[in-house]
Amino acid sequence: MKSCFSAVLSFAALATLFAGVTANEDGNLGAGRRRTHEQSRVRQGIKNRSGENNHVPRVDDAGSPRAHQANRQQLPCVLILREIEFADGHHEGNWRCELHGYDAEIAGGEPGDTVMASIEGIDLILESNPGVVSHVTTFFSHGARIHGKRIIISEEDELLFGEVPHHQRRLALKTGDLKTLIVRVTSNDGTVFSSATDIANTIFGLNGVSPSLSAVANGCSWNGLDIVPATGADITNGVLEMNLDATVKGGECEVFCETILKQVMKKYSISAAEGLKSKFDLVQVVLPDGSGHYDDLTWVAHADFGGVDSCFNDYTIRYPNLAMHETGHNWGLEHANENGEAYGDDSGAMGSAPHGEDFGKVCFNGGHSWVLGWYYDYNIEVDPLAKNFDGKLAGVGKYPGIGDDEYVVLKLTASSAGNYYIMFNHKIGVNADTVEGENTVTVVTMKDSTMTSLKAKLAAGKKYAIPNFEGKAETVTIEVVSIDSSSSGFAHVRVYKGASPSPLTTTAEDEPANEPDESECTDLEDWQNDYGDSCAWYDDEDPGCPETKDELGYLTDDDASVGIPASKACCQCKK
Repeated sequence: MKSCFSAVLSFAALATLFAGVTANEDGNLGAGRRRTHEQSRVRQGIKNRSGENNHVPRVDDAGSPRAHQANRQQLPCVLILREIEFADGHHEGNWRCELHGYDAEIAGGEPGDTVMASIEGIDLILESNPGVVSHVTTFFSHGARIHGKRIIISEEDELLFGEVPHHQRRLALKTGDLKTLIVRVTSNDGTVFSSATDIANTIFGLNGVSPSLSAVANGCSWNGLDIVPATGADITNGVLEMNLDATVKGGECEVFCETILKQVMKKYSISAAEGLKSKFDLVQVVLPDGSGHYDDLTWVAHADFGGVDSCFNDYTIRYPNLAMHETGHNWGLEHANENGEAYGDDSGAMGSAPHGEDFGKVCFNGGHSWVLGWYYDYNIEVDPLAKNFDGKLAGVGKYPGIGDDEYVVLKLTASSAGNYYIMFNHKIGVNADTVEGENTVTVVTMKDSTMTSLKAKLAAGKKYAIPNFEGKAETVTIEVVSIDSSSSGFAHVRVYKGASPSPLTTTAEDEPANEPDESECTDLEDWQNDYGDSCAWYDDEDPGCPETKDELGYLTDDDASVGIPASKACCQCKK
């Protein structure tokens, strides 16, 4: 088996999958927003590491190949991970590949449809490319065969990988108003136990219901995100009633959910190229009780990792913390582990905290909070081999009473072994239902993905030592000097090299991580927004950024930095 890796969107033929995307002179796809591009050539191949050309089949405007071998893959497909949760706390992750064009037709789809195909040989893909990212990584192989809704690869096949461009990724938004559609399903053999009104109350907090997914998400994001009811034909308070012409008892929950999503797209004339994201920011399907996953009837919910859709088993839609957990998957967050146990870290929403209607005021641990970017102004990054830290950490639930001298997440840079994220898990306010490490300072690690591992829960007076930090003969110590768990309290934390603090420069007075210096303003290096625009675009197109200052972006060499707004990255937008 051979494998090739490429730059962003190695297969320019993937342009046929996304409406409105054009190609520039070297064949790379470029953003079409706010600019006029001439339609240009679509590159038909990429080069592998040895410099040989790997041909990607030509396709016509309808997506049908001009020449093909029967059942062979013709176009790159998008790899998608679906996380399925079960009542006993275990979970399963199933990789699928979203087929388009002629490949989808081979798999039984209608012209213009997409088809989600299971992958026979997924281990070969993950071994060849451990950095696969759901809804981002694309896959293609001339040898791959499509049989029904399966794509089959073997050890002899050459595997080619690319990426969907940032501006075409259908990822769930982490800020702003998220237009959320709840689909309440009635099948041939049953209907969802909870009424549409009860579901709307639980998700959107209508009629004074608390906690709700909307209220918790808004509180955890410090008013940066609102989950609001979607509107449209036959939608009432964000809920759409829809019939499923099938018997769900004993059937496959994933098949039913995919069928409903296709019905939603048909009802609102959403093409496969546009995707659900073109009309809705989140879509949550609620199935009647009785369906299963491979005969396991205890599934509670599942979500597409990095997508916009999730699916719930009947009454489980009434559990706000479960809805937050599944939405976390939509935001690209993996599970929070402890001591090698999946779901083991219950300090935040991505663990296996108890489910219930009255339980839901739980935010995210330090690593996941850093990825979400909600506390950007109050995050700080430190290299403990070069600087000490001696300062205050405030809990998320203390907002809006956090002081100017307090931080929320402290990141210790340790790229080789995974970065460390330190946070005060203050059990107040929107985080009042946390059930592990309450009112302690938690330490988690995260490397190469968004899966976290809980390393320590430190009470006042406790220390956590990290030996051989960054592979060097140095120990880094995290010390909790004191903790005040009152509503106005904080944790006093020190981080230093060795067994006791040294005279290295402290960082309590430093600017937050990556914050531009306002006195001598320079644009944040390597920043670009989700459309691929650097800060230079704002200088020319929107001086002062009155319309675009809240646009979010990221550092091109750091996927964990998503969430930096233009108003923080670009001098033009700070005026």
